Amino acid sequence: MKKKKISRGIAAILTLSFILASVTGCGNASQNETGSDNAITGEVKEDVKSEETVTEEKESHEPITLRWIMAGPGKQSDADKVWEAFNEKLHEYEGMENVNLEFEIIPGSEYAQKLMLKRTSGEQLDIISTYTASGGVQGLADEEAIIPLDDLVKNYGADILNEIPEWALNLCRANGELYALTNYQQMVDPMYGYVVRNEEYWDKEEAEKIFFASDILDEATLDYFEAYLDKLAENGELHMGIYPGTTWATRKGYESVSGAYVFRRSQDEIKVELNVQTEAFKLLVERIHEFYKKGYVREDVLSAKLSDDLGKENGYDLWYTSIEKDTEEKLEAKYGFDIIVNRPYENYYILNTANAGGNAISADCEHPEVAMQFLELMYTEKGKDLYRMLVYGLEGEHYTKVSEDRIEPIGYEGTQGTSDSPYGLYKWLCGNTANAFETVSQPEGWNDYVFNELNANAIPGRLAGFSLDTEKIDIAMKQVNAVIGEYAGQLTSGALPDWEKTYEEFMEKLKVAGSEAVIAEIQRQVDEFIENNK
Repeated sequence: MKKKKISRGIAAILTLSFILASVTGCGNASQNETGSDNAITGEVKEDVKSEETVTEEKESHEPITLRWIMAGPGKQSDADKVWEAFNEKLHEYEGMENVNLEFEIIPGSEYAQKLMLKRTSGEQLDIISTYTASGGVQGLADEEAIIPLDDLVKNYGADILNEIPEWALNLCRANGELYALTNYQQMVDPMYGYVVRNEEYWDKEEAEKIFFASDILDEATLDYFEAYLDKLAENGELHMGIYPGTTWATRKGYESVSGAYVFRRSQDEIKVELNVQTEAFKLLVERIHEFYKKGYVREDVLSAKLSDDLGKENGYDLWYTSIEKDTEEKLEAKYGFDIIVNRPYENYYILNTANAGGNAISADCEHPEVAMQFLELMYTEKGKDLYRMLVYGLEGEHYTKVSEDRIEPIGYEGTQGTSDSPYGLYKWLCGNTANAFETVSQPEGWNDYVFNELNANAIPGRLAGFSLDTEKIDIAMKQVNAVIGEYAGQLTSGALPDWEKTYEEFMEKLKVAGSEAVIAEIQRQVDEFIENNK
């Protein structure tokens, strides 16, 4: 952290000289506080300020400009107008009277590279979005490009600690220290549920008991699938059967360390494995093959565009969907027939990483205390109006209010602007989305659902803040991913005549690609992370 420009040493010497001179001139006479009545002479003294105090007061009123760089839709046509109004509004907040923000919004696909170029060129940056930054929070911290924030938050942004959960902040820790303020949004790992459309042969409560009884995909779950499909077939009501071709059902009970590398949540010891080498994956492959032989998987599974028949009258009888607020009602409105959605497990889980990154303070920032005071506004209730202006622009020009906390954007549909919109940034990169407006494209009560139902009741991940260093294994990881891409879809289609032979071939090719070395290195880093965070 850089020191202030004034020379504290010189100021201190001058102040000390003044004090010594006063003592020498007054002997042992009693001295009261500056400005109080002198007990002996009855004179009233004027306030005497040290050179340091005068200099600091002068500095405190000098304009301060903070530069904030982040990903987004790029600079939009009304950006300068909005940002001018933003700074005027900012000056109304205590401590921000002389502070101005400069923003640079870089298209997301260009952000990582341009951020690196700006840093290496020595360009002044004060607040840095870590989203897609090379190496993320850990990489920027290791390079000393950003500074630790624990003390700054405590001293200049304490309200953040009351409004952003500790587990959320921990997602942006590196080496045990907080290096960025996590962009607080929907933080749970998406839950993919089972969707059916025949209530006569599927009992939602019974299905839930079966699904919740096991921590991973098991025989009992697949038996229930098969019994449902059997009844449809027996009564001439089977359409396309089960939606195949993905590992969607095998996600249950596994937590991702990085991409396809997972560990089983229910086990005390974290043991890293590939998601296509789990017992759940192999079980799914075996049973899908049986379903295919019984006619419960479409014959053209290897050539068809599978998603085209989702929700059609003669489409799939069993498929999956991401479960959100009012999922059943939304699907029924979309498809025009009754829907049943079952959760595969009871609790949501928090991701181990902050998908939207966070906002960090650059090591080159000359006013880190001021930067933290500003960021506190972006992350707390007291700065909600500022946050909303930065994200959505000006009322009447860039959005229309439907209610106090609900708007209809002007110039774009959905929740965020595009490069062609007059204005509209990405709310999930600007701080605390609990303070965002709901838009008309979202269900009413969306924010309450996300923060008071999902996030509040979810179980935090066991590796919160872990960041994988892929430098030694990057090539092998790409090779492994290529092999997965070649085999996984074929195996989960059910259409292969000898799935066991193909499965063994798949496992062997993964080994040749370097999967064992990758797993060993990830395991080493995980073990080290756990040891360092005991």
